[in-house]
Amino acid sequence: MKKLLLVALVAAGGILVYRQIQQGKAEQDLWTDATDPVPGDAVPAGVGTTDN
Repeated sequence: MKKLLLVALVAAGGILVYRQIQQGKAEQDLWTDATDPVPGDAVPAGVGTTDN
């Protein structure tokens, strides 16, 4: 019984660590996306359009 409880606790701990890692990666991806420089070939909104 004690071994089963220990296995369950280790599994729960592993799931929590996995979720924390995934959350950190998601936040890093968000920051990377938000701080990426604008590509040189991008045209700002409203520039070069004929629908004024």
